Amino acid sequence: MAASAQKIVSALHANWLLNAVGLVVSFCAGVVLVRTVPPLLFAEYSAVLAIIGVATFVFEAGGNSGLTRYFHDASKTGARGTFFRRMQGRRAIAAVLCGAALLALGPLYARATHFDSLSARPWLFAVIAGVVATTLVRLLAHYGLLALFEARTALLYQQGFQILRAFSLVAVAMAGGTLVHIVVVLLVVAAIEAALVHRALWPHIRAERAPLPAGFMGQAQKFGALTILDKGCAMLGGGSVLLLVLAPHHPATTIALLGLAIDLVGKMVSLTVMPLGNFVAPYLSQKSESPELQRRAIGRVVKLSSLLYCFSIGVGMLILPGFVPLVYGAPYAAAVPVALAMVLPTAFENWVRGSCSPALLQGGAYRQLSSLNLLQAAATITVLFLVREQDVVTVILAVGLTRCAVATGTLL
Repeated sequence: MAASAQKIVSALHANWLLNAVGLVVSFCAGVVLVRTVPPLLFAEYSAVLAIIGVATFVFEAGGNSGLTRYFHDASKTGARGTFFRRMQGRRAIAAVLCGAALLALGPLYARATHFDSLSARPWLFAVIAGVVATTLVRLLAHYGLLALFEARTALLYQQGFQILRAFSLVAVAMAGGTLVHIVVVLLVVAAIEAALVHRALWPHIRAERAPLPAGFMGQAQKFGALTILDKGCAMLGGGSVLLLVLAPHHPATTIALLGLAIDLVGKMVSLTVMPLGNFVAPYLSQKSESPELQRRAIGRVVKLSSLLYCFSIGVGMLILPGFVPLVYGAPYAAAVPVALAMVLPTAFENWVRGSCSPALLQGGAYRQLSSLNLLQAAATITVLFLVREQDVVTVILAVGLTRCAVATGTLL
């Protein structure tokens, strides 16, 4: 037990340290990218990232959460290798379906926006589908490493390739590259990363080839489906969905500002809520099923995460107004109100979902969480439909405050 606790603490330390290092390097590269490329190209690049993010989420279908939650249980019967292969088989099917969906729907969406490169080159969605497919395959191995608390290995690869991707994109931008070159770089880096992450995970589990207990895959899929509902409702109000919904109604320059705001807020949240959220489910799954011990473990998670959340997000909100125009230049000063409107609702909801929702799922409160998610999804879609043609700040505030009001039900 002491060794397991030490491994968890070590994993948490590695998570924050490596996230911070990768964040600083990718941020510096991002500044160069924003200052180098025209706003139209940056808007298209932001849209491509949003498409990749939404498609990856939809076709991930909860597999990452199911693997993370049940990896420890599979180890009790020596079946982690079997479990991983079965999950990866399902992931391959999802990748094929994702490619078909993007090729069918992507060009139709592009023609409704102001993104000239995407609408003029529908074949680009085939390359984007390749990026999503390799990302889906890589993520399962990444979450397998996290479930083993091999955080240093997982995050060295994640942050290392984030840095490689950032510098590759900067090189493309400084060489005068187009959106085509950017998407090809994303595909090449994603494919190499997927192969190396799999190679890192496999030695830990390849000997565990025992058959899975009856119904095991169904339990993992059910848990994953419940978490995907939770995360899906979160994504409805996230930056990627907002950008894709607003793109047909606003000029590319406005979408470029929104893309920068999304990137800045994402980096702020990644230093606090997301690192801890990666370990909540594995940490709770290691604890006794005793209600008293579970309550104490949940209390530790909520207290620690809330302290980190309040401090870091508060500091971020104080420095944003002077930071953005100084670093990114006067043309992007208008991104400040967009980022300020987004940061608090985004961070609050990520904290609730990253730290509190896994605790509810671990305690078996599936119905309560599902009801809140459905209510939040309905409220988000309604508000987004009503305000979609308003200015960006109004849309963000309306959607964000609505979602936060519903999310507080998780804490009751």
